[in-house]
Amino acid sequence: IFLVNLPVSVVAVTLTLRVVTESRDPHPRPVDLPGMVSFTVAVAALTYALIRGGWASGETITLIVVAVLAAVAFVVAERRSATPMLDLGLFKNPVFTAMVLGAALLSAGAWAPMTYQSLWLQSVLGLSAIQAGLVLLPSAAAVFVVAGQVGRFLHRTSPRWMVGTGLLLIAIGALAQAIVRQNSSWPVVIPGLVLVGIGAGLALASLNSTAMAAVPWQRAGMAGGALNAFRQLGYAFGIAVLGEVFRSGLTHAAGPGRSATLSGGQAQAVLARTPALAPVVHRAFADGLDLAYAVAAGFGLLAAVAVFILARPRSRPAESAGAQFEPTSQAGAQS
Repeated sequence: IFLVNLPVSVVAVTLTLRVVTESRDPHPRPVDLPGMVSFTVAVAALTYALIRGGWASGETITLIVVAVLAAVAFVVAERRSATPMLDLGLFKNPVFTAMVLGAALLSAGAWAPMTYQSLWLQSVLGLSAIQAGLVLLPSAAAVFVVAGQVGRFLHRTSPRWMVGTGLLLIAIGALAQAIVRQNSSWPVVIPGLVLVGIGAGLALASLNSTAMAAVPWQRAGMAGGALNAFRQLGYAFGIAVLGEVFRSGLTHAAGPGRSATLSGGQAQAVLARTPALAPVVHRAFADGLDLAYAVAAGFGLLAAVAVFILARPRSRPAESAGAQFEPTSQAGAQS
């Protein structure tokens, strides 16, 4: 799983060295160590708490308390720093805030459900890892094709509509997959996967450029970094929340004793020991996946609503708003 990334990394590094020109900040800023340390602790503690689950356990509660305290320390450090790692004033811009929320919830709604979908494909339907990957390939192909084609329209289309519509399609695609039944097989999720891919392609084509165009040009790199950080946090958040939802569906159909085994990818072992449990296992996964898809659709819908509401064009001129977002020209120029 990890070694396959090595040749890709070599190609990426080689292309970067040959194609990307060097640039230097004429006025370099010192490293914001207090902000970097507090943010790292907050994110690490929160991510581990979300993935671990068990909300009533002392360890999880402790991790959440640590995350909250570290987040407070981060806010204090950034507000006091003359050269903050993340200028919190950026969040006063509703367009930037909308793009950050959209990026986080996009990951939660589009990619996080695939974690539990792959469990179903491999441990219940008996597909190999390669076969399961091929089932998910239409979604990735749709992202690649759509994102590559919409670039020509960015300069004359409002990113608000591009991103918002993409997130709405992700919600529809997730909901379209919430039709798994006891006897369902992998073709039932293909239409929804394609819709998710189309929506992600539309949204991803504009997210970064819109976020960077919404802030002063001196903060464009900071805006892009913040967007990517929240995208990863959204993915971890989605896996944690959907994991709890998925497990509740398993528990409802198979009971608490078997749900832990099934959620750990041991469905084939359960069926090998007791073939008569096949209907129960299939129904449990169908219930869990349908609930997870429904919640993922809610993430996509919430993100779409946030973008449509917050990313409305403002009447103030760009100069007075500090590089205020202009819906057509600036995003196209950044792309």
